[in-house]
Amino acid sequence: MNMKSLFKRFLWSLSCLLLLSAVSAQPVCENFSQGIGNWVGTNATPSGVTDTTASNGTRILQGADGGNASFIHNDADYRGSSLICGGQLCWSYKIFTDNTTGAINVNPSIRIYTGTVGNPTLFAVFRAPNITVNENSAWVNVCAPIMKATANGILPAGWTMGNNGTAAQFNQLISSFTGVAFSTDIDPAANVGEVIGIDNFCINPAPVIDVPWFTMQTSCNNGVLTVTATATDLDPENHWWGLYQTDTPVENGGVLIAQVPVAGGAGGPPTATFTITDFTKFYYIKHGIWGTCNWQEDRNLVELPKADYGIAFPSQFPLSFSNRFCYGFPISMTTFSGPTAAKYTIELLRRPVNSLPTVPFSPYASSGSINGPIPSDLNLANLFAGLPTPVYFEPNF
Repeated sequence: MNMKSLFKRFLWSLSCLLLLSAVSAQPVCENFSQGIGNWVGTNATPSGVTDTTASNGTRILQGADGGNASFIHNDADYRGSSLICGGQLCWSYKIFTDNTTGAINVNPSIRIYTGTVGNPTLFAVFRAPNITVNENSAWVNVCAPIMKATANGILPAGWTMGNNGTAAQFNQLISSFTGVAFSTDIDPAANVGEVIGIDNFCINPAPVIDVPWFTMQTSCNNGVLTVTATATDLDPENHWWGLYQTDTPVENGGVLIAQVPVAGGAGGPPTATFTITDFTKFYYIKHGIWGTCNWQEDRNLVELPKADYGIAFPSQFPLSFSNRFCYGFPISMTTFSGPTAAKYTIELLRRPVNSLPTVPFSPYASSGSINGPIPSDLNLANLFAGLPTPVYFEPNF
């Protein structure tokens, strides 16, 4: 990896650390041992009670149903802890009173919202799979995964949007929710007076682990360069690749001449292949991902192994391409103080790359006698490919 790429990786890593700080990478937890703080009730009564079966062995948050849709909720402590990069909401759940004889199936739930719990602007609800419990049964540990909806609009397992909200609104909500709430209503019972317990509530942000870096491999046949770009991080579900053409060797601006997937397509694969035939221009590839966090991208120049030589006539000079030489590529020769004779000829001799100095060059091709003065810029590849019996420069000679 060259120094430029290493420096780019350093800058990306630094921005990643800054992003982690911005989205609160550390868990935000409450075990209610010091009281219930800013938890309040809507049609419910929150309280802090002692429960020796709790993991901390002291106090927990308790909520008693007061009728209608009832919640214990917090609209103050979790602003700024939104999970823009994904993560989990975890808590411990217990039923103290369900007003039902025998065991019941429950779906412990949590909701996130903007606005107020009774009149939210946006809200989404997570419901855990059925759990069979009795009154005063053991504590149940529950976690709700947080991640962006997929490209085709599928929310993370267990989540539904309220008020017929969309997947795009869900993605907006997880990066901007201002409150969390637990329902004190226990299905299937609908009686007033149900009592639940909450303990060890945590917002656990996911680290920013997805990176947009990629590698490139080139191959060539008869003047057509094939460039295959491959992501180094295969985790993201959606990749975008673009080939840009520029007039100077830069990694910005230019014209987008090819992309994967095509415009309007769904998320693409972790690899893409492009072809290049015009070697008078420069090119770079841009790779973008939608990872657990927001859009991230990387850009890298495509190295065109053209050969350019400046010589004074008459002269002998070696053309050494090793394995980087690409069959069919232009090889340019610039002449200085060349003769003004009306005719000239160019002879090619070759020997294998990495040969010992004692290995002689052997004749390979001749341009024959060419009329006219030697041009200041001469494309040797085109010259020899244009002979009556074409001769091409080859790799490894």
